[in-house]
Order: sequence, then C-alpha cells, then structure tokens
Amino acid sequence: MSNLHKPWLAQQTWEDLLFIHWPVAPSILAPFIPSPLELDHFKDSAWISIVPFLGTNNKARKLGEFLSLSPFLELNVRTYVKYKGEHGVYFLTMDADSPLAVIGARMIAGLPYFHAVMKHRKKQGIIHYSSQRRHNSQPDVSFSCNYAPVSEPYYPAASSLTYWLTERYSLWKAKQGKVTKGPIYHEPWKLQEAKLELHQNQLLNFLPEPIGHTSPLVHYCPTKHVKFYPFERLN
Repeated sequence: MSNLHKPWLAQQTWEDLLFIHWPVAPSILAPFIPSPLELDHFKDSAWISIVPFLGTNNKARKLGEFLSLSPFLELNVRTYVKYKGEHGVYFLTMDADSPLAVIGARMIAGLPYFHAVMKHRKKQGIIHYSSQRRHNSQPDVSFSCNYAPVSEPYYPAASSLTYWLTERYSLWKAKQGKVTKGPIYHEPWKLQEAKLELHQNQLLNFLPEPIGHTSPLVHYCPTKHVKFYPFERLN
C-alpha cells in the first residue's frame, strides 16, 4: 500500500531542470543494481540519465514543525528499475552543494549524496551549470554544460520513450535483500525539447565502457513542485 495517504515528509521545487538520457547495454548497468531490484528496459535497451536542477522552496517536516533549507543545486545520475512489476528510479549518485542537505539525505534516507562545488547561471535564456565533487574518499568528478529550451512545452505521449523515462513516481533502494520504496508526487511532466552543449562529463566514469559516443535525448522543464512521502518497506 502506498504511503501517499500519509503526510508528506519533504517538499521542493525543481527549477531549470534538465533530463539528459543515454541508452546503454543492460550488461553494463546490471552489476550496479542491487538484488532483488531489476534493471528496467525500453525495447531491450537500458537507460542512464543525468539530471541537473536548482532546488528551491525546500521544506521538511519534523515533529509537526517545518524545517526550511536555503535553495541548493543538485545533480543526479539515475537509471530505471522495477520490482514486482512496479517501475521506478534508482539513483547511482546524487551531488549537491548544500552540506546540510547532503548529510541529512545520507543519514536519514540512506541515499548516495555527495558534496560538490556547483554553479548555476542563467543569461539570455541560456543556462550554464557546472559541478565539481568535493567529498571525502570520493574522486573529484567534474561536470559542465550549457542548455536552453528550443520547443514549445508538450506532454509526452503515454507510449513514448520520453514518458517511460520521466513519468516515474517512486525511488527505490535495496540493501541486503531488503527493498524500500520512496513515493513522490508531482503533476505530469510538461517538457520542452532542449539544446545541450556538454563541455565536461566525468559523472559516468564509473561505468566499465564509455557511452557518450551517441547523442543524448534532452528535455527541459522550467519548474516542477514535488512532495516526498515516507519510505515503505516492501519485503
């Protein structure tokens, strides 16, 4: 049973969010997916995505009170999984420039957050986004790009790859065979096609084979409000 009927734990607004998606052979990604989660496929291909955004309106509930965080930048690497027929997202790394957000997410939610020095600048409709990971015992991974929307907003068709990649309302964790699901809620994605200039990308260096030789699928969303609900144990 979903936990969406319970009070939300945290809420956030995602601004200037970009989806950068690459197809990848399932054999490359499968070793990074903990059992019993399964790697999800779209027409026999797995996918990996990089998602930069600015997080604003950050609020968390604690003991009936609201705790607010200042806006911070976040940069996620994610792939797509399923468990007993239910589809969701699995995060491989999550970088943020807020030490408090990183510590809280690692300790409370057990998510793979790392601290990074990040910049977000918007000028004449073009967004520049850069990140340099600075986390103890982690390599100093760099990422830098420019992006901008180039189409009118639209809702992806339910049968499309874009819909399959974006319309997912749970994040999954698995440790020592124990599966937990983190439900989230937001309105359906209204996206724009986007132009991307990728200057540096070391976020995928952990993969045994490079995948950046193909052009990514790129989409932009100016703003999206999201609520996070309590994790639920499923097995």
